[in-house]
Amino acid sequence: MINSSYMRKFTGIVFSFLLGVGFLKAQIPNSGFELWNTAGEKITNWETTNGLMQLGNPQTVFRSTDAHSGDYACEMQTKKINNKPAGAFVPDFTGSIFLGKQIGTKSYPGFPYTEKPTKLRFWYKYNDRNDDTAGVLVILTRWNSVANKRDTLMYAYQGITDSVGVYTQQDIVLGQLDTTQTPDSAIIFISAATIYATKEGSQFIIDDLEFVGGTVGINSQLKKDYFNFYPNPNNQPWIKIDVLPETTIKVILIYDVTGKIVQEILNTGGPQIEIQHQLKPGLYFVELVHEDGVQTKRLIVE
Repeated sequence: MINSSYMRKFTGIVFSFLLGVGFLKAQIPNSGFELWNTAGEKITNWETTNGLMQLGNPQTVFRSTDAHSGDYACEMQTKKINNKPAGAFVPDFTGSIFLGKQIGTKSYPGFPYTEKPTKLRFWYKYNDRNDDTAGVLVILTRWNSVANKRDTLMYAYQGITDSVGVYTQQDIVLGQLDTTQTPDSAIIFISAATIYATKEGSQFIIDDLEFVGGTVGINSQLKKDYFNFYPNPNNQPWIKIDVLPETTIKVILIYDVTGKIVQEILNTGGPQIEIQHQLKPGLYFVELVHEDGVQTKRLIVE
C-alpha cells in the first residue's frame, strides 16, 4: 500500500546522504541477511540504528530466525531513542538499516551497481502497532563528472501500512528519470517506521532482497574486476594498486565523499603501481579509468 505523503516524509532524511558517492558494480550484498556478527547485533555490509546502543539506547535491529529462506532474516523494531549523537539527526522513534558505511555521525549509503532493473523484490512481515508505516526506499544514481554531482536515474519507494502475519512477496517498480544512462551505484534504505513516529512497537521483518527485470543478469560474463589495492583500511602514506594485466590505464583518480578529486595520477604503468598520498582519515574512492570504462572502489584511511 503506497502513500505519496509518506514517501516524502520517509525520503527527506535520506537524500541529504547521497552526494558524491561512487562505487564498483556488484549485486545486493548480503541480500538474504545470512551474515551477522556473533552477537547478532551487526549485519555484514549493512549499517543499522544499533550503532546508537553505544550511547545507551535500546537495540532496534535483530537477527531473526523467522526467515523466509536460509537461517536468518532482519527484524527492525521501532524503539524510543533517548540519547542522540551531537551533530546528527536521529528520529525520536526509529529502527532502520541501510547498505553502506557509517563513520562517526556521517552516513555514506550505497553500494556498487551497474545494471538497470525494473523492480526490487523482497519478502516481509509487518506488525503495525500504532498506525505507523514501514518503508523501503531504492535509488539508483550515476556520478556526473561534468556537473560535479550525483544524478538520480531511477527510484522507488514502498510504504507498508497494513499488518501482515505471513511472509508476503512485494515488488517495487522503479521509476525512471533518465533512460539514457547506466547507474554506477544503488542505495537501499529500510525502516520499521517513518521519521515522524511517536510510539514504540512496530515490527518489520524483511528477507531475500533482489533486483529483477531489465538488464539484471544480462552479459554477466563480461564483468571484470580490473584492479585491487592495499592496504585497505589504509594507515600508510602509500597505496599499492594491482591492475589486471594488459589493462590500458588512462588515469587514476582519488576523490572524497563530496566528489572532489583530491589526487590525480597520470601516465601510470602496471601491473603494480605505488601511489604516495597525504590523505586525512576518512572515506575516499579510488577510480581507475581504463580502455573499457571506469571502475571505482572504496578506500578507508585511518
